[in-house]
Amino acid sequence: MEENTDKNSVEVDVNKEPVPCEHDMVATVDRGYTYERCSKCGHEESKGRL
Repeated sequence: MEENTDKNSVEVDVNKEPVPCEHDMVATVDRGYTYERCSKCGHEESKGRL
């Protein structure tokens, strides 16, 4: 019996290209820290203290 579960899972990962989110960044200030957050996917980038 062939074990092809590993091959199949790898194939799925290769064929399934992640679509990069075109980040819609919204600047936010919270407790003296500035950061930008994507309103679509929730990705956050810290911009440090004010």
